[in-house]
Amino acid sequence: GLISIKDDVNYLSRKLRDLRNERDEILRSSMSPGLKESLSGQINKEMNYLTASVPILEKIADRSSMDLFNYP
Repeated sequence: GLISIKDDVNYLSRKLRDLRNERDEILRSSMSPGLKESLSGQINKEMNYLTASVPILEKIADRSSMDLFNYP
């Protein structure tokens, strides 16, 4: 179940937190609006890339829990 993907979920959580913090710092900075938009857009793309793996992790967790019930 979830134990099988715990490390992956923790990694995603930390990485997304760090990216949100980085994006927030950029948005609060004195950079030009264009640069802010460009940098925050890059961060948003990276966040979307990371969150795209969530359905895969869910399938792994579901499959792992099914294996527990099919134990011989």
